[in-house]
Amino acid sequence: MSSSRVNHNKTGAARFRAALILVFAAWLAGTAFAGKEKPAQTLVVEFPAPYEEMLEAIHNVAASGSIAGSNEYAKDETITGARAADSSSAFGAWSGAGKAFYKIRTGVLSPAHFVASNDSGAVTVRYVVEQVGAKATRVSIDAVFVEDSHRHRHPSDGAVESAELQDIQQELNSIQEKRVEALRRAENERVQQLQQTAAGEKQQLDAAAADVARLEQQVQELRRHAIARVKSGAEVKAAPFSRAAAITSVPAGETVEVLVTAEGWCRVHISQGQDGWLPADSLESQP
Repeated sequence: MSSSRVNHNKTGAARFRAALILVFAAWLAGTAFAGKEKPAQTLVVEFPAPYEEMLEAIHNVAASGSIAGSNEYAKDETITGARAADSSSAFGAWSGAGKAFYKIRTGVLSPAHFVASNDSGAVTVRYVVEQVGAKATRVSIDAVFVEDSHRHRHPSDGAVESAELQDIQQELNSIQEKRVEALRRAENERVQQLQQTAAGEKQQLDAAAADVARLEQQVQELRRHAIARVKSGAEVKAAPFSRAAAITSVPAGETVEVLVTAEGWCRVHISQGQDGWLPADSLESQP
């Protein structure tokens, strides 16, 4: 795949191939620890993608070496030096449906976007992948910081889960586009071979050409932007939760690019170059 296509994917043009439905984002019950601990926020989304594709995407994100949505130092955008793991003491053994993946970074000092984190400890991100249909997969994302000294747990304020979700989207888009491109190349090769055959094979040639046209349409759909207009002034949130911090605000009539749709929320790219979340009812379709 060319570098221009990868860059195009990163801008969000291909993200509608991985349109998401937000199932819920509920406050979970607190653990048995006392003191500073608060219940964690779990981000649960459904991807219209096969289970095996989602396993590959989550595996790659868990092995990426960085944790998005947090940092130790102001100059950094992520926490680097993370490692993939099959289990984590921060969450315990997973006994539910699906498969759990973990990404862990130890020795982190006061990571950003973890509630009341002011000590050294470990940041752990857990992803649970569960098949819900032939082409539907549910992914749950949790992030927690556990102190080394007192073992207090500090949940993410939602920024880490939201940023990791974006990384998952980008990885899934890349996997899907590579698959479509491979199919298209195979079909093009088949067309070229059929073009060299006798006239009696014209029917097969026409069928192969139709397959290529269908695959070309899929590629175009991957690159389609969705544009919406802000009905009234609204605050752009850092995460799809009403209590999340506001990044900025957009005036009525402003056009935004919708990157992800969720129940009650849309992740958008605004003209100032920022990404964030807007309530779905604050947007209307662009004429």
